[in-house]
Amino acid sequence: MTDKHKIEITALCFWLPLLRKLHLENTSFWAVGSLPESLFPVPPTSTSSIEDLRLTKSRDTYPCMARLLMNIRTLKCLVLEFDLTYDDSLSAREISSSLLKHKDTLEELVLIASGDSRIPCMSLNASLNLNGGNFTRLRWLAISDYFFATKLLEHNAVFLPRTLEEIQVQSLTTTDEFEGFTWNRAMMECLAYAKCDRLPQLKCVTRWYQPLGMRPSDRFRTLYALQTLSELFIQFGVNFEWIMVHEFEDTPLGRRLSGER
Repeated sequence: MTDKHKIEITALCFWLPLLRKLHLENTSFWAVGSLPESLFPVPPTSTSSIEDLRLTKSRDTYPCMARLLMNIRTLKCLVLEFDLTYDDSLSAREISSSLLKHKDTLEELVLIASGDSRIPCMSLNASLNLNGGNFTRLRWLAISDYFFATKLLEHNAVFLPRTLEEIQVQSLTTTDEFEGFTWNRAMMECLAYAKCDRLPQLKCVTRWYQPLGMRPSDRFRTLYALQTLSELFIQFGVNFEWIMVHEFEDTPLGRRLSGER
C-alpha cells in the first residue's frame, strides 16, 4: 500500500463517529496537501471523535499536523515521533498553537525525534508552550532536552503543568555536549527541586539516551554523573533512571502507553 493510499484511508477513518484511537507508523504525510480540503477542512470543523492520536516514525508530518489537531474535538493522548531531516519553523509554531486547543483535555503528550530528526524536533520543542496555567490535566510528558534548555533555567520549571506525574527526557545532544553544557545537569536538578512546590505530583523522571549519540568510552563518566542525580531525586521522593535504547517503544513511557508495565 502506498503512502497516498494510507492517507486516503486515514482521511476517511478520521471522521468515523465511534473511532477513538488512531495509530499510524512509517507513513509519509506529503499526500495530505493533494487531498480535497473537505477531508481536513480549513477552518476546522472540530468534529472528529478521536481521543488518542499516535503518529510514529512519521515523515513529512509538519505541514498537515496543525490541520489534524484542529479538526479533533477532544484529544487526550498525542504521540508525535518525527522522522524528518528538514526544518519548518512556521509549521512548528502552528502545531504548538493547535495544541492549545486541547489544553484542558490532554493527559499524555509525546513529542520526540526518530533517527536523525533532531533539528525539526528542536524547532517544535522551542516553540512549545506548556505554561503552568495550561494543560491542567497533563500527567505524562516525553520531550527532548532541547525543550528544557530553552526554558528551564530562565523560568525555573514554572512553565510546566503542576499535574505532571512522569517526565521522560530524550537526549538530542552527544555525550560531549552533556558533559560540556552546565544546563544539562542544571535542568535535571531543577526538576528535582521543583518537586517541593511547582511539581507536587511528580513521581518519576527518566533520561533517555540512544546508543547512536553516545560513545562507549564516555558511558562510565556519564553513568557516574547520573548516579549523583539519582541520589538527589530520591531525597525528594522521585524515582530517577537513565536508559539507553534505540526506540521510544522500548522506553518506560513507551511501554506504558502500549499497555505494558
